[in-house]
Amino acid sequence: MSRFLGFFAVFAALWALQLYATYQQSIVFMRTVNRMRAGGETAIGTSGTSRFKRRTLVALTADRDDRIVEAVELSGLTVFARPQPVAELSGRVLRDLADDPSDDRRARAAAMAARTLLGEAPDGA
Repeated sequence: MSRFLGFFAVFAALWALQLYATYQQSIVFMRTVNRMRAGGETAIGTSGTSRFKRRTLVALTADRDDRIVEAVELSGLTVFARPQPVAELSGRVLRDLADDPSDDRRARAAAMAARTLLGEAPDGA
């Protein structure tokens, strides 16, 4: 019986650690997004909604001319992933990004954020 309780105590401790690390990851990402908001209107897009597939989040900041002034991506398999700048999206026009037919995770997430900034309903809405 004590092995059984020990196993569940370790399991519960690891689960609590994972929840804490996930919380910290979201805090870091949202601090980055809040900093980006100083540069213009900002939106976050995701590559999908499946619980069991890897997801990518992309935050875009656009100016009044609908050009991207800053973009960051959060993608990774662990809670240790951190937001990374995406320089190749800077300067692009929101409409071009929203209509991008690419099917990779970053493109889908960026297209969702661009459609949100353009005032269109995101996919699935």
